[in-house]
Amino acid sequence: MTWPTVSISVAARSAKIKMINEESGIICYWIQMGNFADIYAQAIDWDGNKLWDEGGIIISDAENDQTNFSFDLNEEHNKSLVVWEDFRNGQNFEIFGQVLDLENGNLVGESIQFTSVVNDSLNNYNPLVKSVIANEFLLLWEDGRGYINQDPLLINGVDLYGSGYKIGQGMTTDVNGIPICIAYHKQQNVNVTHHSGQEFFLDWIDYRSSGKEDLANYYGRTLMKGELLATDPDCDCELPTEFSLNAAYPNPFNGKVNFDFAMPAKEAVEFRIYDLIGRVVLDKLILPGFGGNYRVSWDGKSMNGQLSPSGIYFYEFIINKTIEKGKITYLK
Repeated sequence: MTWPTVSISVAARSAKIKMINEESGIICYWIQMGNFADIYAQAIDWDGNKLWDEGGIIISDAENDQTNFSFDLNEEHNKSLVVWEDFRNGQNFEIFGQVLDLENGNLVGESIQFTSVVNDSLNNYNPLVKSVIANEFLLLWEDGRGYINQDPLLINGVDLYGSGYKIGQGMTTDVNGIPICIAYHKQQNVNVTHHSGQEFFLDWIDYRSSGKEDLANYYGRTLMKGELLATDPDCDCELPTEFSLNAAYPNPFNGKVNFDFAMPAKEAVEFRIYDLIGRVVLDKLILPGFGGNYRVSWDGKSMNGQLSPSGIYFYEFIINKTIEKGKITYLK
């Protein structure tokens, strides 16, 4: 596809674009510089025509600066979530977001406040948003709460926190999100890659091994969505308010073993499997949702993708201060 040779100026060097689809064209976001930095958007068709207002759609022109944004499109590519660093309170950078309807250029609802700083000296930086399924998004950022940790082994730097957002339903965590990685010194430059199914690989630059000088290492972990189980339509059931785990089945297993559990809203679950001598075979973070009955499975593969040997393994689920453990037998 060749665009017209006439100049089409919609943005500055801050512009980021993605394809909406093969029929519509692209969506472009950028930072509009005036007295303050604001965020704008424009859709452009494959003939180079602007589809919305000539100057673009205002995503946010709140007080002070809105900058350093990230965006992604939902599964149907008809809506987008953009998130950014926001200085509207005049003291701290917080994380805000906005849903945009890509079919008409209308903002969907009010702006979303993902973080509210817990100390006047703190800031939230470098948000990253990733579409995970249908109308649901994962949001990650660098959080200044690492500077006020009471544990001397964890203090002095930014940590990684996260939240989720589902269009039409709202945030999947409370404001300020959940911890993704809390460690000494800095955890920065986070990246998210779709692995398979509803699993995503998170990686970042980690400075926890630093001494007198910074020492950067490469860390990662797997994030996953639990499979939401169907509820009997005749059941007048309330959403669970605490975590509970059913017995693993089948056990022994050959192929995969299932873990069914009830999970309260807005809570993440640590899921690990160990071998007989205590080595971690699997380590995943189950992302928070809106509460309900969920299922995760293990197919006998370790974190490096290799099938584990037959034998006895131990599983562990951790949510807040609740720990559920058990034993499974893997037969090949």
